Amino acid sequence: MNKLFNTPFEVSLRILLILSALKPLTMTIDRISAYDLMSVYGKDFGITEENLHGESQFSFSELSAKREQCNGALKSLLLDNFVFVERSQKGFLFGLNERGISFTKSIQSEYAIKYIETIKKTHQMFKETSDESLLSEITNRAICSLNRR
Repeated sequence: MNKLFNTPFEVSLRILLILSALKPLTMTIDRISAYDLMSVYGKDFGITEENLHGESQFSFSELSAKREQCNGALKSLLLDNFVFVERSQKGFLFGLNERGISFTKSIQSEYAIKYIETIKKTHQMFKETSDESLLSEITNRAICSLNRR
């Protein structure tokens, strides 16, 4: 069976869209992973009316897999010179470089438009929240979701 979502290529494209929607911000891999999860399951987090990737009873519990996917995608994006990385007190921060900016301008689809809108809403809701608190929020929602079953 072919995977519909979260192929390495798709995760790379979503990371580029996250960084382009919020440029010139730089972000940790934890924030990128959290924003991606929260945006594809926007309804489950009270951000949007519907989930971009449909309904899933395990949406909250995808964070560890999401982080691993983002890690691999960011390595590829660095090697292919679409993003840059800098060290900070928070850890490694990733941002979009000129090549990445140029490339993201060519991504035009209904999905990309909805995803970017959702990323912006997600950031508005959680920009003051620390990375640790974001991850804790997702973990708590996962636990509550599993307890309800």
